[in-house]
Amino acid sequence: MIVPKENNAAFQGNITVINKENSSDYCMIPVTLTTPLSQNIEHHWFLARLLVLFPHAFPILRYLMGF
Repeated sequence: MIVPKENNAAFQGNITVINKENSSDYCMIPVTLTTPLSQNIEHHWFLARLLVLFPHAFPILRYLMGF
């Protein structure tokens, strides 16, 4: 997943799921994303502590938080 770096911004779009056996059979799913005011890890002290204590246990969380 790629998240925009703009702080305090809202984005919207659609995810289209298409049946590979019948391209006329599809579904569009609306999605929205709101970015936080800041990405400062100190605001998430509990999560930061977990990432320090268990550096290899949460790779997706580390990636999403930019830690």
